[in-house]
Amino acid sequence: MMIFVHDIRQLGMCISGIKEMARIHNLDFYRFMKEGIDIEQIKHIDDSNFRTIIAHVMKKQKENPDG
Repeated sequence: MMIFVHDIRQLGMCISGIKEMARIHNLDFYRFMKEGIDIEQIKHIDDSNFRTIIAHVMKKQKENPDG
C-alpha cells in the first residue's frame, strides 16, 4: 500500500514538515514526492506522525478498496 503526498496533505501536514520527517528518518524526500512511499518502508519507524499517516491511508483503503 502506497502513501502519497496528497494523503499527508489531507491530514493538514505541511510539505516542510514532511521534508523534515524524511530527513530525520533518512528517506528520499524527492523520490517520495514524485513516486510515493510504500507503507512497508516506514511502518517500523517509531514516529507518531508516521503512525497517523499510515492509519489514515489504511482507513481510506478500507473505506474505498477500489481506489
